Amino acid sequence: MDISIADAPTTTTNSLDVSGGHNEDIDMEDDQDEASPLREPNEVVIESAAVEPAATNHAPPPPPPDFIYFFLKHFDTEQQSLTPICSRIIESNKKVVDTVQKAMADVSLPQMTPTSTWTIYKETGLQDVKQIDSHRTFKDENLTDGSILIAQITPTPEE
Repeated sequence: MDISIADAPTTTTNSLDVSGGHNEDIDMEDDQDEASPLREPNEVVIESAAVEPAATNHAPPPPPPDFIYFFLKHFDTEQQSLTPICSRIIESNKKVVDTVQKAMADVSLPQMTPTSTWTIYKETGLQDVKQIDSHRTFKDENLTDGSILIAQITPTPEE
């Protein structure tokens, strides 16, 4: 038995099945999620919504501390010599004298005593120095990265 093309049943459809074989109704007016079959695989959808900050009674966090990198030298009044001691990175809100005392304690100079006090200078040029108030902070003294400090033990009145 021969079948001709004219005898074969014909069907026509006016819809396109894009659901991957699933019989789901697709509403084109609703927002579609990322798994939607109508969206391209690499298509990125960015939805923006007005977000109001939550009302809080908390203060904002403090800013991160400022740090400075400085160099320290020691001037020996007896020998009249200048010796490099160290370089350090320190928070700019630290007191200069506290930082210098800790650095000098690490070196343990022979002329140091537990009651030694320090006079501290800032090197402003190759041959220029300026005494600073060592009880102030690095920030208060406008000490910045690369500052060179010179510390000497303050002579006692009998010296």
